[in-house]
Amino acid sequence: MDNYGTMTERKEARTQDELTDWRRLVGTDHLKRHVDAGALCFVDALGMRFYLPPCFVTILPLDNPDDCPEISRAVLFHLSGADEQFALLNQRQTVLIRDILLHWEQKTDRWHRRSVAEAIRSVARRLSTQY
Repeated sequence: MDNYGTMTERKEARTQDELTDWRRLVGTDHLKRHVDAGALCFVDALGMRFYLPPCFVTILPLDNPDDCPEISRAVLFHLSGADEQFALLNQRQTVLIRDILLHWEQKTDRWHRRSVAEAIRSVARRLSTQY
């Protein structure tokens, strides 16, 4: 992204990226590190559809979404943002996201509940306008 390393080093680094099976990313340090570094800012709708499942599957078993803040906060930020990144999600996927957020709302502390509520409103708006 920022031309770190030589072209050969960058190509080598890209060979380590998971591009076909999102399940391989679940719970990995690779996922946490990349999402925390802002990777979701640089993905299009196809990339978002690829990265949301491992993010959710990593966080759902936790007692509190903020037990993995590097993922939960990034996901909430993006779910509250631009619709273009979610253009490829169908109604069932969007409803599932809403339901996951409703679950998170019950598990999160009062301090972060506002972010979850904002994401729920954004997803509900998408549901009401797109389907």
